[in-house]
Amino acid sequence: MRQPLKRTPLKPPAPIAGLARRVAIILAIAHMLGLLPGCRNIYSDAHDRYSPDPCQQFNLRIHEARLAEQRAEAAAAQCNGASGASLDNFETATLDFHRVLRAATEAALKCNAAQRFVEPLDAMENRSRSLLNQVASLRAAAIPK
Repeated sequence: MRQPLKRTPLKPPAPIAGLARRVAIILAIAHMLGLLPGCRNIYSDAHDRYSPDPCQQFNLRIHEARLAEQRAEAAAAQCNGASGASLDNFETATLDFHRVLRAATEAALKCNAAQRFVEPLDAMENRSRSLLNQVASLRAAAIPK
């Protein structure tokens, strides 16, 4: 009768085990020294961009609103009026513009120096409403009767 095989744990050859240990030590030292990217970069970038100062937040929101308005205008120019991808892009850009404009309006309430931007915010609000109405009329025209 045959004897059962004896199970022994597999061990890598000595040179490979030594190399793996060295690589692990080098990676640990590099991580401790901050040479490897980590979550710290993501949070520090966000902290640098989004200041706790309400007026700086407002200036950032105004800049974002202007960019969103430009994107919505470009999408409106590319929209051929029919249903499809161009109308979807137009609607998405318009809704994004409206959302970003709401954030700028909320930030204006927190910043005392925002009085000078009341007229531009009102103009952007009117343009946002106009674009939203344009999207709604295009969507209504695309629905078969």
